[in-house]
This record gives sequence, structure tokens and C-alpha cells, in this order.
Amino acid sequence: CETVLMPEPARVTQCLSSQAGCPLACAFCRTGGLGLSRSLHWSEIVDQWLAGRRALPRGRRVTNLVFMGMGEPLLNRTALEEAVRFLVSPEGGGIAAGRVTISTAGIVPGIDWLGATLPQVKLAVSLNAPDDGLRSRLMPVNRTHPLRELIAALRRYPTGRRPVTIEYVLLGGVNDAPAHAAKLARLLRGVRCTVNLIPFNAHSGLPFA
Repeated sequence: CETVLMPEPARVTQCLSSQAGCPLACAFCRTGGLGLSRSLHWSEIVDQWLAGRRALPRGRRVTNLVFMGMGEPLLNRTALEEAVRFLVSPEGGGIAAGRVTISTAGIVPGIDWLGATLPQVKLAVSLNAPDDGLRSRLMPVNRTHPLRELIAALRRYPTGRRPVTIEYVLLGGVNDAPAHAAKLARLLRGVRCTVNLIPFNAHSGLPFA
């Protein structure tokens, strides 16, 4: 698995993996092409934070955590919960729960579980398409948890003061037309959210720009 440090002047964000590989096979994701080796134990998730802490220069510390590395966090819920509870505890990582973001490809039962179990953390959803046909081609998980079910889960999610982040990777000529934007706005009506548009990191391994 991998972990990534993203230092900025005012904060240091660390991206954590929840699995080695991933079973969801999203078309635009290199990790999805690996398949799933296994889920990580909660201590292996914490070990990534420890490795990041050791790599930082003196006087700098991890201030924000995002579960956006390898794997689907909501398919490894027990380990996710134990790791997060350690990382936000004063005796553990001491990171504010509001600075922890869990990103999911849209595991609807997991979203309901997260809202009930760890309501102080932030939720991000990798959406990437405004309709079922396109999303199912890009993200096979949509065949199990279609947009109707996913959007309903987001409407009932306890956002509090923290809106859900909708992650939308822009794939040239695939999901980035003005018509897609208009459809996305209609789809998300009634969902307390912000939309994060992400340029695709083009490379030779995948047929997108």
C-alpha cells in the first residue's frame, strides 16, 4: 500500500490507504487495475501515519488526514473505525476529527454506517458522472449502488456544519461537457455539498485525457 504527505505552508495533509490494492476497478484508476490483495489491519493504517510523522522535518506535524489512498475505506469498516478512533484520540494521534476525511466510491450501507458511527469526520464521495449509464461504465460499483440510492444516502447523511465533498475527476471528452455540469447540478439538488473538480492525471496506462 502507499501513503502520501502533502505539505502546505499552513498545514500538512496525509493521504492514507485502507487496503492493499482495490476491488472496485474504476476505469480511470491505476489502483483498480491491481485488484485487491487484502484489507489492512487498523494498526497498519496507523503505521502509515507514523511513517509520515518520521518523514517530516522537526517542527512540522500532520494536521489533516484523508482516506483517499489505495482501497475503499467503507469496505474495511472495522479497521477504519479503530484507526480513526486512535488517530483522533488525545492519547493517539491527537488530530481533530473534523480534519479527517473519509472518501468512498459510493458504498451506500457504509455511508449510513459512517454517519452513525463517526459523525464528526468529513465524508467525500467519488462521483465522476451525473447519470447511471456513464457512471456504471466508469465505476462498476454503480451497478450495485446506483445513483438514486447513493443520492438518497447523501440527503440523509448528518452533515452538520461540514458539507459532503463531491469529487469529480474530469475526463476529456467523456464527462466534462457543459451538459454534464447541468445534469450534475440537477442531480445534487437538495444535497448539502461542495463539488471538487479534479483534473485527470494523464499517463500512458489508461485511455483518458
